[in-house]
Order: sequence, then C-alpha cells, then structure tokens
Amino acid sequence: MFIGELAASLNVSVSEVEVLLAATDAGAVLVTEHPSPDRHIVADLRIVVDVRADGVAAAQASSDRLWNEWLRTVLQQHRCA
Repeated sequence: MFIGELAASLNVSVSEVEVLLAATDAGAVLVTEHPSPDRHIVADLRIVVDVRADGVAAAQASSDRLWNEWLRTVLQQHRCA
C-alpha cells in the first residue's frame, strides 16, 4: 500500500508512519520509492509492504504489481493540457 494510505488507515500522519518504520526491524518491511510519472502529480509514491509473511522476493513482486497497476491507471486517465 502507498505510505499515504497506510497513514490514513492508521489515522496518523506520514511523518508518524516514517518514525514507526524507522523503529521497525529492518527486515520486516520493504519500502520502495518511485518517481512521479508526471510533474503535475505531487504525491508521496512510496509503497510499503510487509516482508514477514512471504519474504523479500514476494514483497518486491507485490510492490511492483501495485506500482504497475497504479501507473497504468494514471497513464490511461491522466491528460496534460
């Protein structure tokens, strides 16, 4: 899930989530960063995935799937004027 969605689901700010992630065991969570596909999209596009359930490879694959689905949707719908 995107870090903003995680913050919203926990009812905390993104900076509070960052503190929680920093305090979490380094191997428990995968955080991937992505550049904005368009200069008009100003959002925190970091994706956070729990590694503990299925391991790093599965977490990376989950992150990649979420990013690719989001990117595909944005590029199909977004039009720069």
